[in-house]
Amino acid sequence: MKLKNTFFIAFALMMGTYGISQEIENFESSVADCIGAVEVTNFDESNIQLPGNFGRVRDLQAIMPTVYETNTVWLRLEPTLNGEFGFEISSEDNINFNYFLFKDLTGNMCGDLSNGDVFPIRQDSSLSMKTKGINADTKGESKVLKNIVKTKYNDVFYLMIHSSSKLQGNFKVKYFRTGEVVELEENIQDYKSNPRYKTVRISVRDKETGAPVDANVNVNGLRIDEKLFQGSDFLFDATPSRYVEVIVNAKGYFLEIKGLKFNATKDSEIVVEIEKLAPGKLLKMEGLRFEQDSKNFLPVSKIALKRLLDFMVVNNDIKIEIQGHVNAPGYGAKRRVRKLSAERAKMAYIYLVENGISKNRVSYVGFGNTKMIYPHPTSPEQEDANRRVEIMIIE
Repeated sequence: MKLKNTFFIAFALMMGTYGISQEIENFESSVADCIGAVEVTNFDESNIQLPGNFGRVRDLQAIMPTVYETNTVWLRLEPTLNGEFGFEISSEDNINFNYFLFKDLTGNMCGDLSNGDVFPIRQDSSLSMKTKGINADTKGESKVLKNIVKTKYNDVFYLMIHSSSKLQGNFKVKYFRTGEVVELEENIQDYKSNPRYKTVRISVRDKETGAPVDANVNVNGLRIDEKLFQGSDFLFDATPSRYVEVIVNAKGYFLEIKGLKFNATKDSEIVVEIEKLAPGKLLKMEGLRFEQDSKNFLPVSKIALKRLLDFMVVNNDIKIEIQGHVNAPGYGAKRRVRKLSAERAKMAYIYLVENGISKNRVSYVGFGNTKMIYPHPTSPEQEDANRRVEIMIIE
């Protein structure tokens, strides 16, 4: 999808005076690792870019010690299908590749793989540039799947695409589904474990239509921090914290991070509405936080950074400019202020590039305090609104 006009995603940057700085390379969950797999929500086709590295761990080490991983990307596939499933993978840049398809049998696919307890159900381990996959021949109006995978509506698969080249190559994955596609009204995941607690239900909805949207979701504040969930509706224990931060990422939608309060003494529902990508929209997102007067991220920023990375992977035909802003009323357009804003924008840029996003798709700039939303802020909330990084989508 090419967007002809420009539009923005604004990231509100909450300043912190406490916490320990963390080097950017230590942030977790690369898309090159099973645990960082990008969820596929569009079963027409995926346009994927390899990151140029194998991630943090060599996922196949336990089951295929002779396979030397060089450059990989992982996809999580949930076809919601009673029937037969297939795909074709083609290189857009003429680089060699192979693939390995796994079925999640326990709900702990990446852990099973690390322990050597799961093996590919389909694979083409030959490294070549030719199109590969569980493909379909079109004959008249019917499609004949070769080497098909039979699937039930709740089956989950993980697809690893690997190249021996370190190039950040682009790939197209075209999907085929035959049979009954089950369009679930709600994909409810129940994670309640303590009957003494009330229930917090988190629902992800399309802002325009109100329809459920399957998404990658992180939830902080309910004693389940740093875990990734997939679905549209989730049930959790209402812990005494009374505050929750929800991070939502779905293909074709803006990244959304929302902090909300809830009443732990009764059942609660939190609805997170997400907007489809479209020209001219300006959205704010909490989650990227820096040390006071510093370019260094606070550790709590790692989930927001990972979601931004996923956003760039699943929407790999967009280019962005990262724009830094600071809250500095009365300072004038001083060089130090502009430098700090540029350094913060650059840190987000470095994170994306080091995790496989092409430099051709990302640029950065610092505006200092020249574009404050509130030139004379009168509250901490207005100061936080000034202190931000904006992501402008330019193509």
